[in-house]
Amino acid sequence: MNRILSARNIIIFMMGLSLSLPGLSHAYFQGTQEQGKFVKPGYLINIFDILFDLNLTEDQIKAFKELAVKTRISIIPLRKEIKELRFQIDENFLSENIATEEASNQIEKMVELRSKISTTYLNVKLEGVQLLTPEQRAMILDKKQALRDRFKNLINPLKSFLK
Repeated sequence: MNRILSARNIIIFMMGLSLSLPGLSHAYFQGTQEQGKFVKPGYLINIFDILFDLNLTEDQIKAFKELAVKTRISIIPLRKEIKELRFQIDENFLSENIATEEASNQIEKMVELRSKISTTYLNVKLEGVQLLTPEQRAMILDKKQALRDRFKNLINPLKSFLK
């Protein structure tokens, strides 16, 4: 009986979640659509999505564009290398005789590449927020907190229902 109730609760939770997730992006972006801005449906909030609401100066816009180009230039070769390495790892893992030492080296290389990408993205965010004024950063924090609150308000009734 407990297994049936557990499975039932999981199914109800998944159905509720699948019904509520499209509403999350709609709840956030509803205000921006009234202002005539195009927003891709289904995308959750990101710091760069908010930048359009911050009344950026021309200098800030130029600096963000330069930052985006610099990021692309440094990330694209890493992504290509990861793609190639992923293919090599698959070949090694699925071969008749797995070369464990080579696999270990490939895993270390993959971790290193992903670490470089993560470091690059975090440094870019750091550079990006340094381009903003304290008031603009406060606006971002407020919008992110509002989204978290909306998400909690959507999920909490579902959680209490499943208890």
